Amino acid sequence: MEEFCGCKACVLGLGVSGRSAANLLKEQGADVVAVDDTLESGFHESGITVVSQVNVEALDMVVVSPGVPPEHPVYRQARELNKTIMGEASLACRFLKDHTAVAITGTNGKTTVTLLVTHILNSCGRKACAIGNVGTPMSSQVPFGQQVMVVELSSYQLETMDQPVFDAGMILNITPDHLDRYPSMGAYAEAKLRLGSCIKESGILYTGNHVEKMWRQNIRGNNIHSFGSDKSFDTWSDGTSLFFDGSSLKLPENLSDIDNVVAAFVLCRHLGLESSDILAAAATFEKPPHRLEQVILAQGITYWDDSKATNIDSAIRAVKAMKGPVVLIAGGVHKGSSYEPWIEAFKERVVHIVAIGEAAGIIKEQLSQAFTVEVEDSMGDAVRAAVAVTPKGGNVLLSPGCASFDMFRNYSHRGDEFCKEVKLVACSAC
Repeated sequence: MEEFCGCKACVLGLGVSGRSAANLLKEQGADVVAVDDTLESGFHESGITVVSQVNVEALDMVVVSPGVPPEHPVYRQARELNKTIMGEASLACRFLKDHTAVAITGTNGKTTVTLLVTHILNSCGRKACAIGNVGTPMSSQVPFGQQVMVVELSSYQLETMDQPVFDAGMILNITPDHLDRYPSMGAYAEAKLRLGSCIKESGILYTGNHVEKMWRQNIRGNNIHSFGSDKSFDTWSDGTSLFFDGSSLKLPENLSDIDNVVAAFVLCRHLGLESSDILAAAATFEKPPHRLEQVILAQGITYWDDSKATNIDSAIRAVKAMKGPVVLIAGGVHKGSSYEPWIEAFKERVVHIVAIGEAAGIIKEQLSQAFTVEVEDSMGDAVRAAVAVTPKGGNVLLSPGCASFDMFRNYSHRGDEFCKEVKLVACSAC
C-alpha cells in the first residue's frame, strides 16, 4: 500500500500484535523502529530494532499495541504533535475494505461468539477465520484472501478505529470493566460504541439486550438490529425457541449458552446461511476452556473453572448459573470497578469468599460485612481453604472478576493452576 512506503513508523509495544504490525509495515516499505519498555534497547528481531527513545517529531505515524495506555510518553507526545496514531487492528483494516468481514465486541462473551460464528460458517461450507483479540493479530492475515474474517475487537483496539470496513458488527453487552484505564463507565462505553462507525453504509450493527436498553441513544447510525431475550427485539429467544422476521424456530435441546447462540445466529443469517443449518452447526460447537467449565465432582463437591471471568458482571453470571451453595475464589489485578454489586447478586448463593491476588484486600474491605472473606496467598492455599468450608452438594467456583497478571501469565495459566490444585485435593481425599 503506497501510503506506507517510505513512512517513518514507530510501533509502541512489541508483543504479538506489535510484532505483527511491525512486520506488515516493513513488508509495505516503511522504516520501522519499536519502543517496548519490557525489552532492552538494541533488541533486534526480523529487521525491527527496539529503541529506548524515539524522536516523535520525525515520525509519520505511531502504531500502538492494545495494552499500551494513552499516558505512555510516546503515545502522549504523538497526540500533542498531531501525528497519525493507529492500533494494529486499525492498521490491518486499511487492507480489509474489499473483503467480507464481521466484527464482534462486548464486555463478556465476545471470544466465544467469535469462535462460534467461525465454527458455524466453516461447518456450513463458508471458509472463515477468527482473528483479532481472539489471539491471531489481524495484520498477520494480510492479504486476507477469500475467507470470511470474523474479527473480535476489544475496547482498546476500537479506540483508534473509524474506517467503515465491516459488513456487519455486533456489540454483545457493555458492563463495568477496565475502569483502571477509562475515567468513567461512559468513556469505556464510548470506546465500544465506536464499532458503529466501522460498519459499511450497507451494513448492520447488531446490539444485544443491555446495549439496546442502556446505550442505544449513544450509537451513531440508524441501521441497527436488536437481539436478545426481549419480545420487542428484532430477534429474540425465550430459551426454547427463536423468533425472527415473523417466523419461529425451535432450538436444539443440547444447546448451551443460548445468549451466545442467538448472537451467532443473527450474524450468520446476515452472511446468508440458512436458519436451520446455523442451529444444527451451533449444536456441535465446543466452547473454549476456562469458561464455567466443570473440572470434577468429588466427595459431593463440584469444582468449576471460570478463570476467563475477568470482570464483575461475568462473576455474577457464573454464580447465578450454580445450583447449590457456592464458595467463590475471586481476586487478581484490580480493574477499578467496585465489588459491591456482588453483595445483592450473591445473596443466598455464596456462603464464603476466598480472595487472592492484588485485589484481595479491596474485596475483603468491600464485602466482609455481607460475607465471610478470607485471604490466601496462593492458588493451592485458596483451593484448600475453599474445600474446608464447602458443604456436600456445594460448589467451589473460581470466577475471579479480575485480571490474572499479578500471579499468573494469563487467565489460561490461572485456570490450569486451579485445575491442578483441585485434582490434588480431590485425589488426596480418595
